[in-house]
Amino acid sequence: MSMFNKRHYQAVAEAMQEAVRDIRAKEPKCNATDIVDGVNYAIDHLCETFIRDNSSFRPELFRAACEPGANVRARTVEGAAKGPLTARLAALREATR
Repeated sequence: MSMFNKRHYQAVAEAMQEAVRDIRAKEPKCNATDIVDGVNYAIDHLCETFIRDNSSFRPELFRAACEPGANVRARTVEGAAKGPLTARLAALREATR
């Protein structure tokens, strides 16, 4: 039985959104690439944990939901807002393949 369920994934995604907003607000001169890399690293590790716990977990939807302003309750990636962080994360993933 899974330790996590949808409400847990939503709560984590909301926390990631808030963390990104806070970093941007508190550190406006911070290198954006460093922020994205750090967020990407955390999201990747969360996805690994959630996949081990629940084989039905959808990492692409979770990544989209972590974007500030995204609809964390969306059932599709298209339903979640796609912003600059989501695009940058996708580009970084593609570049490392």
